[in-house]
Amino acid sequence: MVSTINHSAAETRPLLSTSAESRPAWMQRHYSVQELMAPWKLSHDSVTGLFRDEPGVIVICPPHRRGVRTKRTLRIPAYVVERVYEKLTRN
Repeated sequence: MVSTINHSAAETRPLLSTSAESRPAWMQRHYSVQELMAPWKLSHDSVTGLFRDEPGVIVICPPHRRGVRTKRTLRIPAYVVERVYEKLTRN
């Protein structure tokens, strides 16, 4: 199944690429939590919870400062999106 993300009326990019498996992980498309929220119809917290501990997800966070909550940025490779989708749709 291929979903799309609408960035503008003129531009539509595929959410999952069939050629993603043939490229190295670092060259694959990486999605932000924001990009996965709309096509999956989930909240920011739900998407973050699904992918935060998945192997292959890149977690970017600044050095911890005492008394300040650390903001984590997730970048989710296409192959991880596919793996989680398959895991969620298996019944």
